[in-house]
Amino acid sequence: MSVLNIVELQNVVTSASGVSPISYLSNQVANIGEMVDYEKKQINVNAISNFSVSPIQLYSALNLCNVSLSYNGDIFAGSDAISTGSVSESLGTPSTGYLSLGFSTGTGLAFVQGSASTFVIGTDSNVTFSGTVTAAGFVTASDGRLKRNTYPITNYETILSAVDGVRFEWAETNKSDVGVVAQSLMEVLPEAVVKGSDGYYKVDYFKIIPVLIQSVKSLQERVSLLERGFNQFQQSL
Repeated sequence: MSVLNIVELQNVVTSASGVSPISYLSNQVANIGEMVDYEKKQINVNAISNFSVSPIQLYSALNLCNVSLSYNGDIFAGSDAISTGSVSESLGTPSTGYLSLGFSTGTGLAFVQGSASTFVIGTDSNVTFSGTVTAAGFVTASDGRLKRNTYPITNYETILSAVDGVRFEWAETNKSDVGVVAQSLMEVLPEAVVKGSDGYYKVDYFKIIPVLIQSVKSLQERVSLLERGFNQFQQSL
């Protein structure tokens, strides 16, 4: 059983709207006619306005918590669909290519261009991009109030000597690149290496910076000692 709310006809100010009560009622009845499914003997919804206009416009809250929406037979929205299966929706045209947005249990939220995922927000809250990410800046939480047991990195020489900066080509695209090998870095600086859900290791290059800072400071101290020794040698001549 469905309940239909008809806007009150009492106290209708015809001088402001220019619509008489009879015309206003006629419009309401016409709208009701579009809302009624005579075959199923039910009123579909009472929260939609401009029934013949696309896209559909809502003028009050629409609760979809226990329903699923479908487009050409494919489910693409609704909490039940998300909790029990997968959701996907495509945007675009055949001439420009499709951009698909999908959610699947155990995988996360994925944006797909053609057959490749442009980026994925995993269920572990990690985000994976297939291309280059450009931004005005990247920041990392680093407030001292968020940290404890802080002490300087002292094995920076061991870390740097165990890792080589290399040129290489990506196996999938043959694209030339530079970087380090995650397995080599993992042996000496495991904090900078993460194993992805796909089983491949990834490097957090930002975490190599503190090691480089300590190494540069050590070199500066050595240079200062050499300069002082050289100056003393010149003064003794």
